[in-house]
Amino acid sequence: MAVQATKLRATRSGSWTQIDINVSSPHDREFSSTFPWLNLNFDVGGPIHPGEPVNASWQLWSFNRALQLGQITATFFLVDKKGTELVLKTVSGIKYAVDHSSGNSGYQQVTIQVDPQLNYPLAKSLYEIGTKTIHLRLTGNGLDPGPYEAEADLAVEPEAVDATWWQWTTFSSDHPNFAAWNKDYFLAGKLFNKSQLTMMTGTVTLHEVEFTDPNHPGGDVPPSQTKDIEPDPKFPFEVTFASSKKTWPWFVDNAFVITGPLKRDFRYTVRFTLDDHMGNIYGPFVSSVVSILVSVSDEKIALAVIALHEQNHAVAAGIAALFFPPAAAMAAAAQAAAFAAAFLAKDPPEANLHFRERVKIQPVTLPAAFDTDPRVSKFRPLFETTNLILATCSALSEVESRLLGARRAHDQKSIEMQESSYRAFVRQMVEDSARLPSAISNAAPETLIDPTLLQKTLSTWRVAGIPADARSKLTNAGMPQNQLTQMDEAIRNPEIADLVAEGPTLILGRGANALGSLVQFIQQKTELTLSGHAHEAVRSSPVWLDSTK
Repeated sequence: MAVQATKLRATRSGSWTQIDINVSSPHDREFSSTFPWLNLNFDVGGPIHPGEPVNASWQLWSFNRALQLGQITATFFLVDKKGTELVLKTVSGIKYAVDHSSGNSGYQQVTIQVDPQLNYPLAKSLYEIGTKTIHLRLTGNGLDPGPYEAEADLAVEPEAVDATWWQWTTFSSDHPNFAAWNKDYFLAGKLFNKSQLTMMTGTVTLHEVEFTDPNHPGGDVPPSQTKDIEPDPKFPFEVTFASSKKTWPWFVDNAFVITGPLKRDFRYTVRFTLDDHMGNIYGPFVSSVVSILVSVSDEKIALAVIALHEQNHAVAAGIAALFFPPAAAMAAAAQAAAFAAAFLAKDPPEANLHFRERVKIQPVTLPAAFDTDPRVSKFRPLFETTNLILATCSALSEVESRLLGARRAHDQKSIEMQESSYRAFVRQMVEDSARLPSAISNAAPETLIDPTLLQKTLSTWRVAGIPADARSKLTNAGMPQNQLTQMDEAIRNPEIADLVAEGPTLILGRGANALGSLVQFIQQKTELTLSGHAHEAVRSSPVWLDSTK
């Protein structure tokens, strides 16, 4: 006997739903062995993540009465926020098997997945995070077509996105990193889409704060970068941020007195968001912290110390020139050395396109008085060695620039040539520095001016500046006007005046110590410099500085 009702709706009860057929009362349903009933099992699994297939299953069967459904068509709907039913999938041709007084569809499994590229509105409605209602409607083509309906809840949960989806590649967040003052460094990393289900659009922004300055609020480093990321770990969003170069004044121009700071600590994080284009935005999340200690290199500090002591030597010799005119030549040479050392203390190597040409060492020619006056000539070995070391240091900087250019051009022959020149210049510099002790011994006994007269004259110059007669002697000895002006400014600095007043012998010794330290640092870092990793040897503090003041 066929069921007279053609539309029977199930009631929710977990994943199992029971439909009562032609029941006169609950008592009959409970105690009658002939009670006809229809059972519908409907389950949608879950929870799922956005983009994940819905693994639905259902089974329809009847007892004590064989329903004539014929072949069943199963339609799955998503009930949206407005109560509208949106078709997710339809499966037809499902046989409803009848056996005497019972019938059974068998256990049916259906995979439901919506491609956002084919039906974005439906995908967005299904995969937006939250609880969804999935409606199943079964209809037959027999005498008892139904429909027979059930509903189930589907939980859509967010992906477990966290800070580990970002990975630093150029610096480590596990330990402090080092970079050199006034040199470019690059921060880079990868943003992964670990969902394995759906493409996401990632947006990353670099944030910088100076840890050593509590008054520095920090901020974002523009621009932010955005890219679609495939759900595949082999294809992350690789990000290289704009280069950073930290430059700040750390010694007084003209006077060359080191004031610091010699290092600054910068902290970097990446703030990122991910958008799966289905109404779900993750973040912002903050990555692990990268700490970069930007330091003035030992070589730069040594050059500033050399500039300071050469400046002091120039002032002392300039005062001596009032009473011993040939000393003006020494003042001019010392001031030129101070100027050269200070320039190198500020100058970072930049990529040079002349990488196929060899660099030559070009020392400064000393004034004639070093050959003609017996007292001045005692200082010739010292000034020659100083000039050679500074000229070689300048040549090394130029070689490094050309090496950078050769590497960018992938010119292996030029790379090898420039590396060979660099090593040869370092060996030459080490040989030249070995002559410093004897050069100091040769010059130290020669006192060009009485220390008391030096202090008295310096006190006058600090107030009135370099007098005209001294200016004339220094200019005639070859000192350029800009260096003369520089010396005039330097003598007004109290610290310079105190150092000059200590006397030429101490000045010579400290200058030689700084030259020796410079050569030592360059020699120790040769291979790191050639490999482009000189920043790895940057000290956290210049422990040798006090001994060279």
